Amino acid sequence: MPFDDPILGGNVLIRDAIRSPNYLSGTSGWSINADGSAEFTNVQIVVTGNNGLQIIRTSDGALVGSIDSDGNASFNSVNIASNQLYVNGALIGDMLNLLPRGIIARGTLPANDSGTGERAALELAFTADATRLYEMNVQAPMSSDVNDDTFKIFLRDGGASAPTTSSPLLADRNMAGGQSLYYGVHAAPGFYVSGFTAGQHRVLLSYSSAAGNTATIYSGANLLIKDIGPLIPDTGVSRIAGGGGGSPVQTYTNSFGAYWSGTYSAGGAYISQYGNEAIQGQSPGFGQNIKSMIGWFSGTLGAYLSGATVLSCSVTLYANHWYNNNGGTAVIGTHNAGDTRPGSFSGTTNRLQRAGWPKPGKITVDLGAAIGQEIANGTTSGITLGPGITTGNVYYGRFDGVGFGNPPVLNFTYER
Repeated sequence: MPFDDPILGGNVLIRDAIRSPNYLSGTSGWSINADGSAEFTNVQIVVTGNNGLQIIRTSDGALVGSIDSDGNASFNSVNIASNQLYVNGALIGDMLNLLPRGIIARGTLPANDSGTGERAALELAFTADATRLYEMNVQAPMSSDVNDDTFKIFLRDGGASAPTTSSPLLADRNMAGGQSLYYGVHAAPGFYVSGFTAGQHRVLLSYSSAAGNTATIYSGANLLIKDIGPLIPDTGVSRIAGGGGGSPVQTYTNSFGAYWSGTYSAGGAYISQYGNEAIQGQSPGFGQNIKSMIGWFSGTLGAYLSGATVLSCSVTLYANHWYNNNGGTAVIGTHNAGDTRPGSFSGTTNRLQRAGWPKPGKITVDLGAAIGQEIANGTTSGITLGPGITTGNVYYGRFDGVGFGNPPVLNFTYER
């Protein structure tokens, strides 16, 4: 006997909508509406074939976006509401932070000035970041009332206060010349590019005749302050009077792919069915809070890191699945199991956590220089994942291991 209140008339939806029992708009369930709209709060789309997932504009049938079966996406434009944009595991903001920011302040003298002694000419303020390097360039056309005079340019730092000709000296420069000639002088890069405390610095450009004569600085004299990148260690070695010892150290950056990986039971036994995949946490229905180990080849690491001082160390991992659609929390530890995947789990777990890991997503996690130095010294040879801090779903995640599309990678910056 047919239903008295049919849902479909042929293949046409008669009712305003059909909905799941738990449907709550914007919160849970699903709804398919007669007007052609729909809402789903949990959807998995299986993409196969050459076309993949396509977005078609209804007005003219044009293809305006797509995601292929390998996860490669193409869109006409992308608007990111937060700063959580990752490229190959690294936040794009962190990548941009490694670049120079260029000119951050500039000033030009509006009129000529003349006099004897050191005279203030131009003030320029900027806000310094103690982790950045700065360069200051001066161009100062000058003349004197005496032929073959020598001029002097000063840069002084007043900090957050108004600078004067008695403020601490940043740098000075002598310029030899003659009467009524213009001279341009540029501070050499690296001459005074670091040592600024964080906060405002009011910089004064001043000038004088070295011989005490009347000097003139002309309108158009200018001062530029440039951010030239992150503060890096001073690795120079003095060679005054043959001193300084050995060769200067150099800074290197290298990355190393993992050598082995695997998943282990709560009791510590290797689970062969997962192969090289690295899994942490407890999946509903599995009944175990499992964990993983990932190892690197000591011969390769030793060839690069032996005797090095590690400045930074990170690991790049790709989570191919989290139980929760909004991602999960990785629980990271270390081990010293060596070059071969062991039959049982060992190591120190939960040395750090990384919450908010996207599903799926590749993230570079800062392990810290201390763990990096352990690896360089040979007392640590890899990392662990899991077990979950609890059996909660937020800790159940699966990571690409050796031989997968996005295998684990260790990244080092070090001196030697």
